[in-house]
Amino acid sequence: MQFDSIFVGCGDKRRDGWLNIDVDPASGAEIVARGERVGAIPDGSARVVAVRGTLEHLSIHGARLALAEWRRWLAPGGRLALVVADAAQVVASLATNDGAERHVLSRGPVASLWTAERLVREAREAGFADVEVSAENRPYLALRAVAASVARPHAPASTA
Repeated sequence: MQFDSIFVGCGDKRRDGWLNIDVDPASGAEIVARGERVGAIPDGSARVVAVRGTLEHLSIHGARLALAEWRRWLAPGGRLALVVADAAQVVASLATNDGAERHVLSRGPVASLWTAERLVREAREAGFADVEVSAENRPYLALRAVAASVARPHAPASTA
């Protein structure tokens, strides 16, 4: 199985011409899986991996596996675009009761919390370069990164 573009966490927003992956069988995705271990995708076969609403639902260990897996799928220079709930925004929303957290929490149990710093560190550890994170789409962080020339096996980063 080979696709130029892969969309993880597609939900009901599948993209035509992309390999769509989602945990929900009702999504209609071509692959029903969590996204951290999808062995059917060859190494270096994708130009783009887009991820939405997935990382925060994995444990830190699972998230590290997922980042390494997504890096494995990308050809050198390939691009990762990822959207994840911003821990600081979710906590602030809970404190102010502004309702933004309901959108995040309505998508299933949150297993890990992400700050911009942690996201950058974990992406770099997984073999991504030119890592940039923006927080314009509250309560989410958007990460853009490029697959380094050589994929590195993921060494667990510190949890501090």
